[in-house]
Amino acid sequence: MKTRGTVTALVPAHQAAGFIQATLDSLSAQTRSDFGVIISVDLCDDDTHSICMAHAARDSRFRVIRQDKRLGYVGNCNFLLGAADSEYVLFAFHDDILLPAYLEKS
Repeated sequence: MKTRGTVTALVPAHQAAGFIQATLDSLSAQTRSDFGVIISVDLCDDDTHSICMAHAARDSRFRVIRQDKRLGYVGNCNFLLGAADSEYVLFAFHDDILLPAYLEKS
């Protein structure tokens, strides 16, 4: 599935229910509009997946993939790199808050 725009933010997530919403909000607040976001929720037992799905329902630039087996950090990052179909990618880690013009300056 082609991601929207020439830039894709890749979000590897695991056990992030307590703090991922702020990261998702910071991505939605970007001043650049032509980008997509792929979130890969590694197998976990908290509400990370449902939080990401609810956010994606409100922002069509977001796509959420739920892993059915544990990939681990490196495996999840590699999965995201393989899922991206855009000219540029960046990692937006599940506990990082990006300033609104971060992608604009990319």
